[in-house]
Amino acid sequence: MNGTSRLLFSAAMLLSTSVLPAAESILFVGSYTRDQKSKGVTRLKMDTETGALKLDGLAAESDSPSFLAITADGRHLYAVNEPPSAVSAWSVEPGTGNLTALNEQGVAEGERVGPCHLVLGPGDKTVTVANYGGGSVASFPLKDDGSVGPRATFVQHTGKGPNASRQEKPHAHGAHLSPEGKYVLVPDLGVDRIFVYGLDPVTGALLAGKSEGGTAPAGSGPRHGVFHPTKPLFFCINELDSTITSYQWNADDATLKTGASVSTLPEGFQGNSSTAEIAAHPNGKFVYGSNRGHDSIAVFKITDMEKGTLSQVQVEPIGGKTPRHFTLDPSGRWLLAAGQESDDIRVFSVDAATGRIKATEHSVSVGSPVCIVFAPAGK
Repeated sequence: MNGTSRLLFSAAMLLSTSVLPAAESILFVGSYTRDQKSKGVTRLKMDTETGALKLDGLAAESDSPSFLAITADGRHLYAVNEPPSAVSAWSVEPGTGNLTALNEQGVAEGERVGPCHLVLGPGDKTVTVANYGGGSVASFPLKDDGSVGPRATFVQHTGKGPNASRQEKPHAHGAHLSPEGKYVLVPDLGVDRIFVYGLDPVTGALLAGKSEGGTAPAGSGPRHGVFHPTKPLFFCINELDSTITSYQWNADDATLKTGASVSTLPEGFQGNSSTAEIAAHPNGKFVYGSNRGHDSIAVFKITDMEKGTLSQVQVEPIGGKTPRHFTLDPSGRWLLAAGQESDDIRVFSVDAATGRIKATEHSVSVGSPVCIVFAPAGK
């Protein structure tokens, strides 16, 4: 190879190296803004090889954009705004994660219903919102440009539970799409029930009546749920009694068969604590839940893949305060815990063989973090 050839070869190698995709992911964090520690949606970047996190600025100003959802193509981001009881939409610039506001739709006219959770429908054509304060569910179609269309459905729950201070009326707390995309499951903390609604994938309309859904143990207060990655299993974390209940999901008749419940707290714990978030590991072997009060992540192994039986593996302190939310990165190598009252997000490594988590040195400061979502890889 002559000098000119070597020079051209070296230049080509340098160019190819410079355009290789870095092991970096974009994340969005929803926060409460009522304490003025945050102004809206924060953008982070994560080195998925090392677990290192860094702040990448304020992505969008918004009033208490608590829970977030991002489309499969990474082009649109949605949030529920606890006040002013609305759902907001942004377009996402590929590569940078810059957000451009599209629109905002009220969840219920003239009411402060306290939207707290949301889920996108199949093909990212609809969004369903759970309203804690009003004990109701609302659904919306999404337009071709990603903006939120006029409300399609509003369903008011009724009833109450045995806990007089927390279950005096319905409190819809989560919205979860079934694996086949035909149903939305809504855990209601106030009435100890998981409602199941049929979903029109085009109009966003919710259809009730086919199934009574599932029941939770009395006084448990079902909050959020997660489906197993491959098995017909649904796991629901219960806020009031700090447990996780396993369910067998039957897509044919849209029913949930209630199974066993396990505590998320270590044996002998005597303090005050309540649960918050739940997640399943991508490998389908483990389930994770967060404790507020004990301020920890509980790790469970699935010991029976037919019934979804869980066995506690670990209860690990997060090192911060009030893990209202946590998430696993898509590879399952990292767990990120959001300390709502410690104003931080801390990174834990995950052992895929045992499910156990271990604190790393990586963390960032974010005011009142409530939800973390990863943008799809390469978006």
